[in-house]
Formats: sequence, C-alpha cells, structure tokens
Amino acid sequence: MTSSRSGWISTNPSEHQCRFCGRPATQFLFAEFICDDEECINKAREARGGPASHMLEKKEHSCAKFGEMDFDG
Repeated sequence: MTSSRSGWISTNPSEHQCRFCGRPATQFLFAEFICDDEECINKAREARGGPASHMLEKKEHSCAKFGEMDFDG
C-alpha cells in the first residue's frame, strides 16, 4: 500500500494488488482492492457480509436491544 505524507492510504486501485488473487487491482469494491475477476468480486462480497449485511446487522442489534416485538398480538 502506498501512503502519502499525511498518512492516508492511496485509494488508487492501480497502486494495489487484489486481496484475493494478488493480480493488479482495478477497483475498490466492498471495502477491498480487487481485480475484475468475478470470483474475487464474490469473495469480497462474502467477506464483507454478503448482500444487505448492514440491514441484517441492524436487525440483530435492534432485536437484542429491544427484544422481539409482536405486532400481531
């Protein structure tokens, strides 16, 4: 990874390698530098928690905090 004098990590994909296969990265997706290979994209998606993981996490936290709610009863 390349960092500037201010300590920030470069977000230019061409300066990084794919986290999953090591080839040159072409994009920053799902909080990872990855190449265009569909397999690497899927691995990055799953590593991040899969589709709608932010909503599943939100649901888990709200149910644990407030308990299950019964709207039918």
